[in-house]
Amino acid sequence: MAAQYHSIHRYAKISPRKARLVIDLIRGKPVEEAFQILRFTNKRGAFLIHKVLKSAVSNAQMSPDVDITSLKVSEARIDGGPIAYRWMPRGRGVATPIIKRTSHIVVSVEPVPKTRKRRGREAEKSGGQEARKNSESKPAESKGKKE
Repeated sequence: MAAQYHSIHRYAKISPRKARLVIDLIRGKPVEEAFQILRFTNKRGAFLIHKVLKSAVSNAQMSPDVDITSLKVSEARIDGGPIAYRWMPRGRGVATPIIKRTSHIVVSVEPVPKTRKRRGREAEKSGGQEARKNSESKPAESKGKKE
């Protein structure tokens, strides 16, 4: 199993609902593509998530056997942090609560395992090109009633 490298930003001053809009865009993507998505996403959460992703890639870079170009975002989630309650005075002596939400931003990256080429029967079972060529050369059977 490949090692995961993660980074966490705790108590980020953004509501989880707003940050999840951005984190859903990068989940499962290659790191280079995720950086481009975050760079051109016009949301405040994109800046915070970009910093956390950059930190996770930096943590992976500390390991000598990891190729940075082969990393993908394996886990990206937003957890709710503590909620601060403030009070705002309203009409007729009533105070209404203002809820200040915080988030914990968690991003993990892992190297993508190199795939090997399939040969022989493995390619036929998985529906490789050889299997497709063989099935196209066979004459089509009639699906109607037998005469």
